[in-house]
Amino acid sequence: DGTGVGIAILDSGIDINHKVFLDKNNANRVLVSQDFTGENRTDDPYGHGTHVASIAAGNGRVSSALYIGIAPNANLLNLRVLNSQGIGSTTGVLAAIDWIATNRATYNIRVVNMSLGMPAVDSYHNDPVCLAVRSLVNTGVVVMAAAGNNGVDANGNKVYGHVHSPGNEPSAITVGATNTF
Repeated sequence: DGTGVGIAILDSGIDINHKVFLDKNNANRVLVSQDFTGENRTDDPYGHGTHVASIAAGNGRVSSALYIGIAPNANLLNLRVLNSQGIGSTTGVLAAIDWIATNRATYNIRVVNMSLGMPAVDSYHNDPVCLAVRSLVNTGVVVMAAAGNNGVDANGNKVYGHVHSPGNEPSAITVGATNTF
């Protein structure tokens, strides 16, 4: 159930007051909240990070246990790298990864989730985010990355076939879909 394990969520923030993040004694399992966007906030105005965190570690209280996260008793580290519009920077992501590397042992961070991505404009051998992810993996941390989601182009046509950084990093577990639904 994830007891004692830290899961770092690099996303748009986490609503730490949501009851899906309480433990069995009603203590909050979001141990740390850090902002890497420059907006000086760690809540989740965009809404994506709370959703992702609940998939990873939601306790099922909202759904009467119909929907429970993968590790419902894990601790969460809220590392906000996407701003209020869901946009982030490479610098912010790298700073958050560096924070994880520095604090990995303190919070027993064993898993990092990055449901985000940026265009892979260079080989994973040279991409700074891929290199940082590989460095974390080499310390024993499992890194989950999104394959990418470009949605639609300027004409409304669906865009396919782009695996973003850090999803193109072979040491990351990259998650994607072949169905637009």
